[in-house]
Amino acid sequence: MPQISIETLNILIFLLPGFLAMRVDKLIFYHRGDSKFQDAISSLIYTLIIILFYALIFQQLFKLSFPSIKIISAPDFRLSVFEPWGLLFIVLLSVFIGLSFGYIKNKDFPLYILRKWNMTKRTYHSSYWYEIMNSRNDWIIVKLRNGDELIGYPERFNNDYEKGPALLINHANWQIIEGVEVNDNFDRTILLNFEDINLIEFINEDYKNGK
Repeated sequence: MPQISIETLNILIFLLPGFLAMRVDKLIFYHRGDSKFQDAISSLIYTLIIILFYALIFQQLFKLSFPSIKIISAPDFRLSVFEPWGLLFIVLLSVFIGLSFGYIKNKDFPLYILRKWNMTKRTYHSSYWYEIMNSRNDWIIVKLRNGDELIGYPERFNNDYEKGPALLINHANWQIIEGVEVNDNFDRTILLNFEDINLIEFINEDYKNGK
């Protein structure tokens, strides 16, 4: 196998941890409209963070070198991964860092602290819809564009409200149908499209129970 191919494989091993961390991050935290270039930059940043952690922890404590590929028998071009334990730790570290950064951004930290200090008004969230629905744990009253009204618990919501159904409501009861108040005690699960929703009011369960 040509030497350039070995070098290419080693470059891929060097870059893949960042790509893996970026993909795990995206599983936890919704990124709206990121381009391939932005993904590439994020992967490179994650790669640098992972390499720094690996060098400080695993190379210092366990004396592990960074994983690489080498030829162990030149005539047969047989390949071996140098430092396989290091490769395992790199994968685990990539997943851990991706999960950690995704969780931190999902909780809007540290921008939450900076907003407390009046240093910014920005959030990590991609839209007000995502920010509010992700941070609230209340029951809701949904008023539809046709005048109907229902109460329930928002079990699921679409990250991108402009694509497909926006909101899945559990324990839903109709309060107003065609302008008439109704006494609906039957719990339903209702899937709503964003274009059907006129207003969402957040309430607590005590209000829902009439307390």
